[in-house]
Amino acid sequence: MEVVFGLAFLTLIAVWVLTFIGLISPKRLQSLRKSKVMTRKDVLIGSVICSVILFIVIGVSAPDPVNDDQSNIISANETDNEKTEEKNIESENLKIDYEIISDDKRGNITRKVSVELPERISEKQLREIANEIRNSDSNTYERTFIMYRIKGEESVAAWATTHFDPNLDVKFIRLNSDNFKKLLNIKHDVDGDVIGQWISPNGFTDHIVVFYKKDKQYFKQDFYLDATLKPDELLKDGMTYHYKDPDETQYFIIDSEGDLEYHGESGNIYIANKIKS
Repeated sequence: MEVVFGLAFLTLIAVWVLTFIGLISPKRLQSLRKSKVMTRKDVLIGSVICSVILFIVIGVSAPDPVNDDQSNIISANETDNEKTEEKNIESENLKIDYEIISDDKRGNITRKVSVELPERISEKQLREIANEIRNSDSNTYERTFIMYRIKGEESVAAWATTHFDPNLDVKFIRLNSDNFKKLLNIKHDVDGDVIGQWISPNGFTDHIVVFYKKDKQYFKQDFYLDATLKPDELLKDGMTYHYKDPDETQYFIIDSEGDLEYHGESGNIYIANKIKS
């Protein structure tokens, strides 16, 4: 249909050129009509009839612009997807500089390894590291337990585990890399003036802690990926904050670096890192 459209369009242009010539000098088109003398009226009538027919042909054979646009969009999306896939592959193949903090072995029964990672990584990368660690020892163990922590994050629980018991089982105790990025992007609006925001690796799992002031009152509110907890009222004493509820023994101190220290009866429990704006 595109060929017909092109030929019809070119023919229409030719008709208009001949019409222009015929209106100036009808005699030049006399060869098209030998029985009678060609007049300007004859030229106009012939031009109108030919133009109408050609317009109909052009309208019927014209390509669908929507389909062309969709084809272009699909082609562009496929290209973008290919680029994204290439980036993901490159990212997956990056060497992770992990550090083995401890490696305890009990005969050939169990091996317990503690690993520190520079950042959250993908499940595929965890599997690769787990197999690399297991294969680094020439001895064979019935069970190998590997626990991972993130450098710079103080948490009670490990970030993830890769246990061979005997088959490899990968578990994320806290948020994986994708969900952690989502957590950092969620809105955590509060009803007051924000004092500070921190990322805490403890509690149910990774979450954002916000201290804010409303009028003369102070509050703490926790934001999880799929839930927002009710604010707790605090009492402020310098840079130290206590729960207003006297039964709560935990309290908080904002240190000189702006990080949030969690304290209890036994002392400093852990630190939540300040979210840099």
